[in-house]
Amino acid sequence: MKRNKYVFGTIIMVVLVTLNITSCSKDDIKGENGSSFPPKKTIVIETKSYETWTYFSFEKGVIGTYKEGEFNYKNNTTWDIAFHRWDIRTNSGESGIGKGGAFLTNYGGDLKVDMWSTMPSKGEFITDASIKTYMAIPNMNSEDGADQRVIVPANTILAKWLTVVMTSIPPKYALLNKAFVVRTANGKHAAISFTNYMNDKAVKGYVNFDYIYPLD
Repeated sequence: MKRNKYVFGTIIMVVLVTLNITSCSKDDIKGENGSSFPPKKTIVIETKSYETWTYFSFEKGVIGTYKEGEFNYKNNTTWDIAFHRWDIRTNSGESGIGKGGAFLTNYGGDLKVDMWSTMPSKGEFITDASIKTYMAIPNMNSEDGADQRVIVPANTILAKWLTVVMTSIPPKYALLNKAFVVRTANGKHAAISFTNYMNDKAVKGYVNFDYIYPLD
């Protein structure tokens, strides 16, 4: 009888160990603390238009592309992050009622780095504020020198992902090789790293980024 109990217990242990091994994908990203994270995903979003914003949810993907005023982005939590040319919003502050925000890490763009072992505190996330940007194609032949930009809400931390120098012809672009942590509309977290501002045909106006979600 004791022998049967021993054999039964051994079988149960083998089954549990097997289940534990098979439940973790070989593509899972391991943190230095030994925890397992979802696999990295990559997305490319077209942002060539001066007039539109593309809204994105880390859970659902692209929500839609709208002109300013066509989408009531400030009063819903269906989206987490939005893109306009090189501008980016989070669902926070002046952009929305969500719990969003952004934090710039000291780590490079490789999202396999265990940047989230020390998650930023709630107060370290920067929420959205007013910025000036072009919401129409600028008239380069204007003679009155008037500022053609308008005031819209966006995130000043995520704005650092790309530096565009318009005073040179052609403009110069410098991509920031750093990882960000984005807080979503519902308070979860995603690691995000921007990898390009062009598509595979070298056409500018395409935001390329890798992300890992959720980190929680």
